[in-house]
Amino acid sequence: MTIAERLRRKIQRLDLEFEGKPLQVTVSGGVATFPVDTDVQGDLMDCADRALYRAKTLGRNRICLFSPDKRHFYRMDMLGPVKVQELGMKVNQKPALARIKDLSLSGMLFEVQEPLSLSSRIQMEVPLSSRETPLVLVGQVTRVQPHGANYNIGATFLHFGEQDRAALNQHFSSTLRTQIPMA
Repeated sequence: MTIAERLRRKIQRLDLEFEGKPLQVTVSGGVATFPVDTDVQGDLMDCADRALYRAKTLGRNRICLFSPDKRHFYRMDMLGPVKVQELGMKVNQKPALARIKDLSLSGMLFEVQEPLSLSSRIQMEVPLSSRETPLVLVGQVTRVQPHGANYNIGATFLHFGEQDRAALNQHFSSTLRTQIPMA
């Protein structure tokens, strides 16, 4: 992002003329990174194009980072524990105990004491009131943000089967039934 922003400023400061008249040039751009935004070779340019269109929508002379529109699913505020562990780390490493802040069918936001690496693969154990055993999900860290003494971590689910979807849907519907009074 820093390099793209420097290029944008240099282009804006150029002293150009066309047919003896000063010409003001600006540029908009979209930035996507591999493998954070996509790990599929052909999709990188598509991600950058989407970021460019977002930059143009926001106005002229802007640079935007790619940000997938992941809000296709209902996102529910949820306070509860979750066990989180980076995959491929130490064999006997114990999962970190974190606190879920919100949950959807595409990912979750949770708060943890130690930061996780951006784009790392993680395993999350989510206890649901509708199940005897926790729901175990694999995800990728898409956001790491300091929050007081802790960190807010955003994760996208990678391997999400029909049984997982059904368990979360059941949890959402039972939670909504208890929150919305029936007339």
